[in-house]
Amino acid sequence: MALVRVNADKAIANEKERVVSAEAEIVNKKAAEAKAISDDAEADLNAAKPELEQAEAALKSLEKAAIVEIKSFPNPPKAVVMVMEAVMVLLGEKIDWKNVQSVLSDVGGFITKLLTYDVSKTPESVLAKVRKQWLALPEFDPADVGKKSLAAKTLCIWCLSVSKFQIVIKKVEPKKKKFEEVQSVLATAQRELAQKMAEVKKVTDAVAKLEADCLAMQNEKERLEAEMEKSSKRMGRAEKLVVLLVDEGVRWKETVENISLEIEQLVGNVFLSCACISYTGAFTGVYRQRMVSKWVEQCLAKNIPTANDFSLIKIMGDPVVIRGWNIANLPTDQVSIENGILATKAERWALCIDPQQQANRWIKNMEKNNNLLLMKFGMNNFLREMIGGVRNGRPVLVEDMEEYIDPAIDPILLKQAFKTEGGIKQMRLGDSNVDYDDNFRFFMTTKMPNPHYLPEVCIKVTLINFTVTFSGLEEQLLGDVVIQEKPEIEQKRDEIVVSMDTDQKTLKNIENMILKLLSESTEEQILDEDTLITVLENSKKTSAEINERIATALVVEEEINNTRNQYRSVAIRGSILYFVIADLAGIDPMY
Repeated sequence: MALVRVNADKAIANEKERVVSAEAEIVNKKAAEAKAISDDAEADLNAAKPELEQAEAALKSLEKAAIVEIKSFPNPPKAVVMVMEAVMVLLGEKIDWKNVQSVLSDVGGFITKLLTYDVSKTPESVLAKVRKQWLALPEFDPADVGKKSLAAKTLCIWCLSVSKFQIVIKKVEPKKKKFEEVQSVLATAQRELAQKMAEVKKVTDAVAKLEADCLAMQNEKERLEAEMEKSSKRMGRAEKLVVLLVDEGVRWKETVENISLEIEQLVGNVFLSCACISYTGAFTGVYRQRMVSKWVEQCLAKNIPTANDFSLIKIMGDPVVIRGWNIANLPTDQVSIENGILATKAERWALCIDPQQQANRWIKNMEKNNNLLLMKFGMNNFLREMIGGVRNGRPVLVEDMEEYIDPAIDPILLKQAFKTEGGIKQMRLGDSNVDYDDNFRFFMTTKMPNPHYLPEVCIKVTLINFTVTFSGLEEQLLGDVVIQEKPEIEQKRDEIVVSMDTDQKTLKNIENMILKLLSESTEEQILDEDTLITVLENSKKTSAEINERIATALVVEEEINNTRNQYRSVAIRGSILYFVIADLAGIDPMY
């Protein structure tokens, strides 16, 4: 409605403006006509003015003596009488010579009358008489009169100029009247035009205000429509987010509850984890368990919040990483997984007691893609190869150690890296400083089942007992038996383990990405962008596929385990036989 009203008012204003423009054009034409008349009259006047002004200048230059000379004539010349008679008639005086002498007696007054003479007020009859009786005479010529008297010549010129100027005035008078009439009409038309223009301006201003109001309303309408569309999109995205985050919300709620409990027990759990990493590496699994149980009892007795079922694997282990270790041939028993945590989490480099070469195989498989450098103490160019590993960030494994450690690698064991003034990290090895790459990792293994290392060696390394456990050996023997009897079962199991490991990593990455987007995005960004929704939709689809594969894999894995368990008795007997034979070494040879 507002737009219709604006358009109607605008049409009215345009029509009024058109009418006023037409009238203005008429007024301009009248003004042009008046100006033409005025210019014409002024041109006529300007043509006659020079002669009159010349006569007035001559009058001003007249000397009193010349006027007195005319007065003093007892018998003036005919030319002088003729001129003075014409002057007297124009001045309205008697033309007899005595009167002329009387008028000339006041020389200043006489000249003033001539200078102030108003031609326009002179009656036409007077001018007609002067022209007929005197000016029409041939002898009424300034040149001829000048021969008799210079003063009379000047007065003759004045009479002729007055006559000519009067003729011009007579000619101009109708033009002046017409000009005044046109000026009057023009003034009236201009007043009416000004009034109408004021009305048009009033209407135009009103229309402009309406247009401004209408534009403001349209802008507000567009803003509200944009806001409504934005809100609608936000509502749609919010609904999608609610639907997409339902599954995540259930799991996150459980996670929050678990994390809340873990936060309460954080101090004790971290304290015990540090103790395990620092002290339990050299001991067997049974002894470790006894130590941890006593530590937990002492923490609870001293009101240190700690989990009753504390486990180093739960606190420091990552299921995805552990699965990768298992794929790399780390045994799946508890002690072996704890050893993997000790080897990777400890501050000091690992020295593994590894009579069965389990740690050796695991490290080689784990670091295979990182260009692992294999070395032994006493080999040629040992220190040079070690320097190459430190400089290039290659992992290094020193195999088949005995109870001796080359002092040349003490800076590596003590991690004596330093930064130069240029900010470059270096380490002094041998006689030179070597650039230190943070990707460098160092491992040592020994085949000795019960080595004796001096205390100064033990404080430089993390000593880890990788001696096989009963359950660990049982699992390994079971795998070997199944490979011999049903290799396809073991191959399928390995494929499932690898597949589940990959899927678990993918799920972990998806979860981290979602949490990252949620933590870094503001409320507006979440509802105004489709990035999170796209990620959630893709992740939900991927998660559904992965969960379906994992569920299928678990069923298949259970079937495989049931098949493998048919051979477990063989693995158990083999493990028993191994440990019995190993214990025979403790019997005196005489028996």
